[in-house]
Amino acid sequence: MALALKQYQRRSLASLEHFLELARVEGAASAFGKAVDEGLIDEYKPMPGLPHIPYVCLRIPTGGGKTVMGAHIIQAASRSLLERQFPLVMWMVPTTQIKDQTLEAFSDP
Repeated sequence: MALALKQYQRRSLASLEHFLELARVEGAASAFGKAVDEGLIDEYKPMPGLPHIPYVCLRIPTGGGKTVMGAHIIQAASRSLLERQFPLVMWMVPTTQIKDQTLEAFSDP
């Protein structure tokens, strides 16, 4: 049984996927202007040293299901930006404890 996402998770994922689809065709700066809710952020700021890589941040509250969303984000990026069924993913975490928790969560389909 799949874990049902909460409304704010679905909305965040939909916004990200919309941004990634536009970024693939128009570039990240143009996509950002069209995908971000007006008035939230004024301008797109590219990642230092990698200006052609789409770069955004989703703000999800503590306990908001970031690991589950991470799996959905990989799927969204592979479908809308990379156009690949099996993308290579590098998952970076700040501590060994979080790495162990994440691996455990991802080991259970």
